[in-house]
Amino acid sequence: MSLQNEWQAKDAFVRARSIPYRIPLSFDEPNQSCVGKHQQFKDEIETLGYQTRWVEVAFRWSDLPIPKEILVIPHDDETTHAYLEILIDGNWLVVDLTWDEGLVFVLPVNEWTDFGNMKIAVPVIRRIPEEQMWIHRERSTEEEREEFQRNKDFFAAVNEWLEIIRK
Repeated sequence: MSLQNEWQAKDAFVRARSIPYRIPLSFDEPNQSCVGKHQQFKDEIETLGYQTRWVEVAFRWSDLPIPKEILVIPHDDETTHAYLEILIDGNWLVVDLTWDEGLVFVLPVNEWTDFGNMKIAVPVIRRIPEEQMWIHRERSTEEEREEFQRNKDFFAAVNEWLEIIRK
């Protein structure tokens, strides 16, 4: 890759990471969670000739530094997180730009300079095998609606908490 491509890749990373993390609260909202932010980066970086692949891991919301008064709101505690790996010099390296810089004092915010040593945004329970990753399988609208209904109050509270942190 050329130096020009490397600069463009870094710019794409910073642009996507700078989007304030927010869980969509309806199907009409833009996805500014891990999936939406990484999809934007993936689309940009692949046009520069980089090869990427999705990674999905399981984690628990309760393993994040979320206040107890939010964690008691009914929700699915175990869920999944998606990020990318990028092929550089024959090695697959983690690229996780989930948390925006406004969250740096509470959550692990990666910099492009961390490349090769980036932290995954959440404490990982297990890696999901590729054939089981939800990002690769068809999900019914009904399945998504049920998951959203179970978690919407919790998601709204998490979004609110993140906004407070950024101030």
